Amino acid sequence: MRFAARLCGYLLLHARGDDPRAWHDEIQQYKQSAREEFGREIQVWTNASVVQSDSHKAAVAYRERYTRELLDVEAIDGIIETMIKENGWDRNDSKVAFMRSRMSGGSGYPLLGRPQEIAEQLQSMAAAGIDGVLMTWIDYIDGISRFARDVIPLLVSAGLRKPFTDRD
Repeated sequence: MRFAARLCGYLLLHARGDDPRAWHDEIQQYKQSAREEFGREIQVWTNASVVQSDSHKAAVAYRERYTRELLDVEAIDGIIETMIKENGWDRNDSKVAFMRSRMSGGSGYPLLGRPQEIAEQLQSMAAAGIDGVLMTWIDYIDGISRFARDVIPLLVSAGLRKPFTDRD
């Protein structure tokens, strides 16, 4: 934590748990450490995988199909095995199970559902202190198009995002 607080302008946090409200204290520790110990401000970012659909049920079903039927199990097992060896973790450690679940879903916090649900989830992350989110989609072209069309206007309305201008 001190390394990031002292030297980084941006910290990429892989927050554990499925409720962004539970991340608040950890995020504030990083920001407080940077401010109080080193007289500087840092931003805390996280990553998320986005599956947007017309219904929450459809988004979950799409993600489940991807994570069960189309998953590159060998690649994920290889990465996890390397991390277990390098860090001396027990295979039954909760960190390993958490990593496997996140990697299986496209990495990062799962943003699932209708545009309004995704916007609300991003609002929860911002309320917890997250300054930015690096996002990925299973289908980048469709996902980014839907997100730009349907979610960004909601984020603008909520004050989490500035509107696009001709210079963007």
